[in-house]
Order: sequence, then C-alpha cells, then structure tokens
Amino acid sequence: MVEQVTLDAEDANPGAEEWKRAGDLCMERRDWDGALEYYFNALRLEPEHPAVRYNLALVHLEQDDYAGAIALLRGVLASKPLDPEALTALGWAQLWSHEMEEAIRTFRRVLLAHPKHAPAQVGLGWAHMAENPPGLGRAADAFARAIALETADPEAYHGLATVCELRQEPAQAVPLLEQMLRLKEDDPRALEGLARVHEDLGQWEQAATYLMRLAHQDPLDPEHPRRLARLFDANGVPDRAAVFWRKYAKLAPDDVDAAASLGDSLLAADRPQEALAALGAAAESHPDDVRRQATYGHACFEAGRYDEAIAAYERATALEPRVAAHHHNLGNAQLEAGQAGQALFSYQRALALDPGLTDSRVGQGWASLELNNLEAACECFKLALEQAPGDVSALDGLGSALWREGRPQVALQVLERAAALDPEQGGLRFKLGMIYEELGRFDEARRILTELVSGSYAEDRAVEALARIEARIGGS
Repeated sequence: MVEQVTLDAEDANPGAEEWKRAGDLCMERRDWDGALEYYFNALRLEPEHPAVRYNLALVHLEQDDYAGAIALLRGVLASKPLDPEALTALGWAQLWSHEMEEAIRTFRRVLLAHPKHAPAQVGLGWAHMAENPPGLGRAADAFARAIALETADPEAYHGLATVCELRQEPAQAVPLLEQMLRLKEDDPRALEGLARVHEDLGQWEQAATYLMRLAHQDPLDPEHPRRLARLFDANGVPDRAAVFWRKYAKLAPDDVDAAASLGDSLLAADRPQEALAALGAAAESHPDDVRRQATYGHACFEAGRYDEAIAAYERATALEPRVAAHHHNLGNAQLEAGQAGQALFSYQRALALDPGLTDSRVGQGWASLELNNLEAACECFKLALEQAPGDVSALDGLGSALWREGRPQVALQVLERAAALDPEQGGLRFKLGMIYEELGRFDEARRILTELVSGSYAEDRAVEALARIEARIGGS
C-alpha cells in the first residue's frame, strides 16, 4: 500500500508550491490518485501554474486519460509554445490516442526547435512504427539519432531492436536489447526480446536463460514455464521440460493439455511410470474431462497396460458416445488385450459413426482374423484398401488372411507389396520368409531370414526358422 503523503503541520494554509511538492512526492511513489488531489488543490490557488499543469498532464498519461493530458499540455504550451518537455509529452499523448500524423508533426516541431532533444527522436521513432504499414526506415533513423545523442532512454534501444526483428535481423537486435537491459535492469521487454531473438538464432540455451529470469521475475505467469518446457522439449532435454510442465500445470490447472505434455516429456525421458502417474492423476481428478481420459488411455496403451487403457477409453466413450475415435481407440486396446469379440463390436460402433474411418475398417479386419472369420477379414481389408490403397496394415492383414485360407501365392503378392512400402517391418518380412519356405523357394527364404536375424529382429522363431531352412538347403 502506498504511504500517504501529508503536509507539514506548519503549513496551516499551504500555498500552491506546497501542494505541488506534496503532489511531486506522490508522483515519485506512483500514487496517482494522491498526486491528482494535491495538484488540483495547487491549481485552485494558481490555475495557470505551468509546472503543476505539466505534472498533472503526466498523471493523466499514466492513467491512460489521453484527452485530459492533451488539454492540459495545450494549456502549458499556450504560455510556453516551444517547451521541449511539454511538446514531447503532447506527442506521446497523441500517439497513444492513435493520432499518428498529429504525433509525428508534434515530435518534428520539437526537433526543429531543439534538434538534440533525444526524447523527441524516440517518440518520433515510435510514431513511425505505429504507421500502417510501419515506417521502419524512418523509425530506425529516429532511434539511431536518439542513441547517437547518448540517450539513457531504453525506449530508443527497444525501438531499434524491434525494427531489427521486423527486418528479420535478430543478430543485430541482440546488442541493442543487452544495452536496454543495462539501462533498465530486469526490464521484462528486454528479457523477452533477448529470449526471442536467441531462439530465432538457434541459441536455445541463451534463450532459456532469459526465459528463466522472466519466470523468476513473475512466478505466477504460466506462460513462462510453458515456453521453457516447450523449449527444452524441442531441444531434446525432456527431464528439464518435465520440471517446467509441472510448474505450468500448477499455474494453469484448467489446461487439459498440460498433463499430456508432462506425460510426453516424462516418457521421452524414459520415466514411463512417472508419466503414467501424472496422466492417471489428471484423469482421476477430472473424471468428467474426456480429453484427460483419452490422453491417459493413450499413455496406458503405449505402455502395454491394455486393461487400464480399456477402462480409460470406456470412460471416454461414456462421456462422448458419438465420437468415433473413442470407440476406435477402445477397439485397439481390446484387440491387444486378446478381446477380439469386444474389439470387433467397438470397431463396428466407430464405423457406424464414421464410415470413412479406414483405421477402424482395418481393425475390424484384424479382429475378424483373430476370430478366424477369414472371409469377413478379407472383405474388411479389401474395403480398407479401396479407401487407402497404400495402407500397410491392411495389406499385411489381407495377405495374412489369404495365407491362412491356403492361398500362399496370392498372399505372397500382397505381402510383397506391403514390404515394399514398409521394408523395416520385421514381422511382415518374417511372414514372407515363411511363405517362401512353404512354396519351396528356400534361397529367398534364407535371404530374408538372414537379414532379419542379423538385424534388429532376432526373435527365437526367426532364428529357428533360419536354422531349419539352412538344414533343408544343406540336405538337398
């Protein structure tokens, strides 16, 4: 709370100067209401007191009463028409009133009479910046002239740095913003600008330093930890990102994406249990928030905890029963959990809501395949391929169904097409090796299985199959 200013006891009948001094003290303490009261009392005694009228105009500017400030400043200028301070203040009042042309004329009027008045150069620069489109060249010249006059006004450096950014010259903005920070320690605009330009320059560690200073300066602003979290995520430091996602989640509890972002960072940091705990707590604390339920379901699914994923997706479908994606996700979890019958039903619900959902059509095919309904599986995969001819999972499923129907030659053609689209899928290539073996094409089977075993797909079944084929080739 601002300390109240009182006049001395001996000032039983204070004059205008005493009232002015009291108002000036309030100005120093940024007690605008107190300053108004004392300055009005001074003007009652001396209505034309120029210094009081000028100071009162500054108070109106601080309170965004630009019309009141302009009226007072015109009164000052009536008796002192070329006063540089009053003219410059008038220019700012006009600029903030969106009277750009008037402001430019006023600042130029100051500079005609006082060419070395740096504050007017600064004001002129910002007035040109407010033009539509911004007069970047004229603004840069004005700011540069103010800096050449050795002004201590950080606005000159801020203005020229802003011009550099708009011209996409972030490297030139850095020293200007650093000087601004020297003139006004911990200026949030300088810190913000330095964080931004260092990020533009790919110097993310320096950007993080300035963002952390901003966060320390204003610890209740959620935007600072969110930006830090994103910055660390983008640059492969998920552990640090998780720290700031936690802070952001506390400051912005209604942002349903915060828990998901925290979970993603924790997963990237190879901390899956913490990720699931964070997402689970968010889902539990907001049982009616469908996005939190779905996000937790996704995390459980990725972690192979299919029963928990099913429970989360079931909550999502209960909250939004007409959203096809929820039923599709539920089907995926049920299929992975070995509940092919329930999965088939979930995929059918998804397709009833969105017949064009190709992934659900593919899922329906795989569920049918698990239930050994080969004819239905083939039909589902063919329908999916009509919608998405390059869908590898649909090709894989169709080839698998055809093979189980006893049609290895046709299955081979489909699976070779799938393998050409996704040559890194080990399970798909293993099937090709088995079909080659069945068709007696042992050299091709050995080639594929050797590649698999020597690569990342060294499963026991592939090793055993390769040994079996090697034995058959050796014995022939």
